[in-house]
Amino acid sequence: MLLALFFGFSAALLGISGFESSANFIEEQKEHVFPKTLRNMWAAVSVFNPLICLLALGILPLAVVRNHKEDLLAFTGGEMAGRWFLTWVSVDATLVLSGAVLTSFIGTLGLVKRLTLDRCLPQFLLKENKWRQTNHRIIVLFFLLCTSILWMTGGDIQTLAVVYTLSFLGVMTLFAAGNILLKINRSKLPRHIRASWPAVLLALLATVLGIIGNIALNPWYFWVFLTSFPRQC
Repeated sequence: MLLALFFGFSAALLGISGFESSANFIEEQKEHVFPKTLRNMWAAVSVFNPLICLLALGILPLAVVRNHKEDLLAFTGGEMAGRWFLTWVSVDATLVLSGAVLTSFIGTLGLVKRLTLDRCLPQFLLKENKWRQTNHRIIVLFFLLCTSILWMTGGDIQTLAVVYTLSFLGVMTLFAAGNILLKINRSKLPRHIRASWPAVLLALLATVLGIIGNIALNPWYFWVFLTSFPRQC
């Protein structure tokens, strides 16, 4: 029972994202806005994810759920209200994912530019396009990175999902580790919000357990992740 709950917790992390993206926009946000974005995302995840899971389990047999891992939400909508709702959910998902792709480019551009200005990355990345005044080299390199991962996984959605989950959990683990380093080395640094030691250690434990669980569930996909890791760096 405990092992099933552990693997369920690990698999559920596939449906959580956005927390790493909000930090990329923190410099453009007004004071005290960043904690609100995290609160709103936590509220959405805590309400919608369990309800969607219960809805799917209440409508579909478990065997059907297993056979529709890639389109479960749309399929459930079709079983609930017919073909029109399936199409509606599919179109909505397409729009949401398209927006996610756009924000990923915006977030990556801001993050890499900030790291380059801090001299953590090569300065040639700061070269601007004379027509649009954008850092086109960062955009092109990120596009090539995404394309290479898609090519390596053969476009398999399940493989891409696990690679994304491990990357996402790795970033979340680094957030917790960075907070610990701030507490140890820069404890007197002025800041509006301070996370307690128990909260940081609990977050670190949760993300590490999520990584271990996903590796145990998908050992082959973990090797795919390791292969693509140098490209992600």
